[in-house]
Amino acid sequence: MRKKGTKLVGVISDLHAPFHDKRATEMALDYLSSLKLDKLVLLGDMFDFLSVSNYRRTLLSRANLSQELEESKEMLSSIRKKVGRGVDMVFLKGNHEDRWNRYLKDRAPELDGVEHFELKSILELNKFNVKWVDKKWIYNGMIFYHGDGRCSRNSGYTVTSWLRHFKQSTIIGHIHRLGVVYN
Repeated sequence: MRKKGTKLVGVISDLHAPFHDKRATEMALDYLSSLKLDKLVLLGDMFDFLSVSNYRRTLLSRANLSQELEESKEMLSSIRKKVGRGVDMVFLKGNHEDRWNRYLKDRAPELDGVEHFELKSILELNKFNVKWVDKKWIYNGMIFYHGDGRCSRNSGYTVTSWLRHFKQSTIIGHIHRLGVVYN
């Protein structure tokens, strides 16, 4: 039982759809749904966007942008259905979502800044009642941040670096490993 006035926030990060483990994702969403969350933070890299990345693609992983976008919207729809309309959802842009912005700037600079070509519009976040956050989000004194190139082989060092940078409690994604530091 929760203390009166306490808000429960769930976090999902770095799924890299469509390359995610669908069964594990479904189990995580079932669990989060059972908690009766107040908020759900999608902490970046929810989608991979391999089709617009600068990385070389193998024949086996050749990605199709249209397919990636459709699967991304299906995932958002699934998440929304699982947690319910009453849960506030916040989506922080990760470096993989930023691939879209870099692609536009490099290949179609005329479209950069046109609202209909912004990722939040293409993913139809308004339809799913999801708030888009470009960098970091602060809620009740806690910073939620996807992270960037500040990574160490030891995830504890990475987390310590972010804690020193922000000087307050922070939840970050990006590093794909658990790192916990207490101050």
